[in-house]
Amino acid sequence: MPNVICGVAALSVATVFYTYRAYVDYLKARQHTLRERVTYMLWVMANGTSDDAHTPALPGVRS
Repeated sequence: MPNVICGVAALSVATVFYTYRAYVDYLKARQHTLRERVTYMLWVMANGTSDDAHTPALPGVRS
């Protein structure tokens, strides 16, 4: 009986650890995705557009 209790205790500790580890990995992946998106947004804004053909004209505004 004590062997079963030790096995269950070890299994519960491992389950808690791996659940925590999976959650931390999820948060890191989410943060990485957010950083990539912000980096791309800033890169696009910094480069601007070199061609006005891609810029939509505003109604009532003449260039």
